[in-house]
Amino acid sequence: MFTTETGIGVVVMVVFAVFWLAFMLWEDWGQAGKTARARASAKANGWEQDEMQNTITRNGAIIAYRLMTVGLFVVMLVDIIAFGKNVSEFAILWFVCMVFEGVYRTIATYRAAKDDEENPPSQRALAGDIVKRIFIPVVIFADLIWKFWR
Repeated sequence: MFTTETGIGVVVMVVFAVFWLAFMLWEDWGQAGKTARARASAKANGWEQDEMQNTITRNGAIIAYRLMTVGLFVVMLVDIIAFGKNVSEFAILWFVCMVFEGVYRTIATYRAAKDDEENPPSQRALAGDIVKRIFIPVVIFADLIWKFWR
Protein backbone atom coordinates (compact mmCIF):
# COMPACT_ATOMS: atom_id res chain seq x y z
CA MET A 1 0.00 0.00 0.00
CA PHE A 2 2.76 2.47 0.88
CA THR A 3 5.27 2.38 -1.98
CA THR A 4 8.34 4.43 -2.82
CA GLU A 5 6.28 6.39 -5.32
CA THR A 6 3.72 7.20 -2.64
CA GLY A 7 6.49 8.22 -0.24
CA ILE A 8 8.01 10.54 -2.83
CA GLY A 9 4.59 12.07 -3.46
CA VAL A 10 4.10 12.73 0.25
CA VAL A 11 7.59 14.26 0.60
CA VAL A 12 7.06 16.53 -2.42
CA MET A 13 3.69 17.62 -1.07
CA VAL A 14 5.10 18.38 2.40
CA VAL A 15 8.02 20.36 0.91
CA PHE A 16 5.54 22.33 -1.22
CA ALA A 17 3.41 23.02 1.86
CA VAL A 18 6.46 24.26 3.81
CA PHE A 19 7.39 26.65 0.99
CA TRP A 20 3.77 27.80 0.71
CA LEU A 21 3.58 28.47 4.45
CA ALA A 22 6.93 30.28 4.42
CA PHE A 23 5.80 32.49 1.54
CA MET A 24 2.52 33.39 3.25
CA LEU A 25 4.23 34.14 6.55
CA TRP A 26 6.91 36.22 4.78
CA GLU A 27 4.17 38.21 3.06
CA ASP A 28 2.40 38.81 6.39
CA TRP A 29 5.71 39.71 8.04
CA GLY A 30 6.42 42.25 5.31
CA GLN A 31 2.97 43.75 5.66
CA ALA A 32 3.50 44.00 9.41
CA GLY A 33 6.60 46.14 8.89
CA LYS A 34 9.40 43.70 9.64
CA THR A 35 11.25 43.86 6.33
CA ALA A 36 13.69 46.69 5.63
CA ARG A 37 11.54 47.93 2.76
CA ALA A 38 8.42 47.97 4.94
CA ARG A 39 10.26 49.78 7.75
CA ALA A 40 11.54 52.42 5.33
CA SER A 41 8.04 52.89 3.94
CA ALA A 42 6.57 53.10 7.44
CA LYS A 43 9.17 55.67 8.48
CA ALA A 44 8.44 57.75 5.38
CA ASN A 45 4.74 57.69 6.25
CA GLY A 46 5.40 58.72 9.84
CA TRP A 47 4.50 55.46 11.56
CA GLU A 48 5.87 54.84 15.01
CA GLN A 49 7.38 51.57 16.19
CA ASP A 50 4.44 50.99 18.59
CA GLU A 51 1.97 51.00 15.70
CA MET A 52 4.06 48.44 13.85
CA GLN A 53 4.28 46.24 16.97
CA ASN A 54 0.50 46.44 17.38
CA THR A 55 0.08 45.30 13.79
CA ILE A 56 2.44 42.39 14.39
CA THR A 57 0.48 41.36 17.50
CA ARG A 58 -2.77 41.36 15.54
CA ASN A 59 -1.14 39.23 12.88
CA GLY A 60 -0.67 36.43 15.40
CA ALA A 61 -4.20 35.30 14.58
CA ILE A 62 -3.36 35.39 10.88
CA ILE A 63 -0.31 33.18 11.48
CA ALA A 64 -2.50 30.65 13.30
CA TYR A 65 -4.91 30.76 10.38
CA ARG A 66 -2.06 30.18 7.92
CA LEU A 67 -0.90 27.16 9.90
CA MET A 68 -4.43 25.77 9.91
CA THR A 69 -4.86 26.27 6.16
CA VAL A 70 -1.57 24.60 5.28
CA GLY A 71 -2.22 21.88 7.86
CA LEU A 72 -5.58 21.08 6.26
CA PHE A 73 -3.87 20.93 2.88
CA VAL A 74 -1.20 18.53 4.18
CA VAL A 75 -3.69 16.26 5.95
CA MET A 76 -5.92 16.22 2.90
CA LEU A 77 -3.16 15.29 0.46
CA VAL A 78 -1.49 12.76 2.76
CA ASP A 79 -4.83 11.00 3.12
CA ILE A 80 -5.29 11.01 -0.66
CA ILE A 81 -1.73 10.04 -1.66
CA ALA A 82 -0.73 7.65 1.11
CA PHE A 83 -4.00 6.09 2.18
CA GLY A 84 -6.35 6.59 -0.78
CA LYS A 85 -9.10 8.03 1.42
CA ASN A 86 -12.03 10.19 0.38
CA VAL A 87 -11.31 13.61 1.84
CA SER A 88 -14.32 15.57 0.64
CA GLU A 89 -14.95 17.04 4.13
CA PHE A 90 -11.40 18.39 4.35
CA ALA A 91 -11.63 19.68 0.78
CA ILE A 92 -14.82 21.59 1.55
CA LEU A 93 -13.35 23.04 4.77
CA TRP A 94 -10.16 24.05 2.97
CA PHE A 95 -12.21 25.62 0.18
CA VAL A 96 -14.28 27.62 2.67
CA CYS A 97 -11.07 28.83 4.40
CA MET A 98 -9.63 30.02 1.09
CA VAL A 99 -12.85 31.84 0.10
CA PHE A 100 -13.02 33.58 3.47
CA GLU A 101 -9.38 34.61 3.14
CA GLY A 102 -10.15 36.17 -0.24
CA VAL A 103 -13.11 38.07 1.21
CA TYR A 104 -11.02 39.17 4.21
CA ARG A 105 -8.23 40.45 1.96
CA THR A 106 -10.75 42.33 -0.19
CA ILE A 107 -12.26 44.04 2.85
CA ALA A 108 -8.81 44.84 4.29
CA THR A 109 -7.74 46.36 0.97
CA TYR A 110 -10.94 48.41 0.86
CA ARG A 111 -10.37 49.69 4.40
CA ALA A 112 -6.78 50.63 3.58
CA ALA A 113 -7.84 52.49 0.42
CA LYS A 114 -10.86 54.16 2.02
CA ASP A 115 -8.81 57.19 3.08
CA ASP A 116 -7.42 57.75 -0.41
CA GLU A 117 -8.57 61.25 -1.34
CA GLU A 118 -7.72 61.05 -5.04
CA ASN A 119 -9.35 57.72 -5.86
CA PRO A 120 -11.59 56.46 -3.03
CA PRO A 121 -13.13 53.01 -3.59
CA SER A 122 -16.88 52.73 -3.80
CA GLN A 123 -18.96 50.37 -1.71
CA ARG A 124 -20.47 49.06 -4.93
CA ALA A 125 -17.00 48.06 -6.15
CA LEU A 126 -16.35 46.38 -2.78
CA ALA A 127 -19.62 44.44 -3.02
CA GLY A 128 -18.76 43.41 -6.59
CA ASP A 129 -15.30 42.22 -5.55
CA ILE A 130 -16.73 40.21 -2.66
CA VAL A 131 -19.31 38.58 -4.93
CA LYS A 132 -16.54 37.69 -7.40
CA ARG A 133 -14.37 36.30 -4.60
CA ILE A 134 -17.24 34.02 -3.55
CA PHE A 135 -19.04 33.24 -6.80
CA ILE A 136 -16.12 32.25 -9.05
CA PRO A 137 -14.60 29.68 -6.63
CA VAL A 138 -18.07 28.27 -5.88
CA VAL A 139 -18.70 27.76 -9.60
CA ILE A 140 -15.29 26.10 -10.07
CA PHE A 141 -15.74 23.91 -6.99
CA ALA A 142 -19.29 22.95 -7.99
CA ASP A 143 -18.00 22.02 -11.45
CA LEU A 144 -15.30 19.81 -9.90
CA ILE A 145 -17.85 18.15 -7.64
CA TRP A 146 -20.15 17.60 -10.62
CA LYS A 147 -17.35 15.96 -12.64
CA PHE A 148 -15.67 13.84 -9.99
CA TRP A 149 -18.33 12.90 -7.44
CA ARG A 150 -21.20 11.72 -9.61
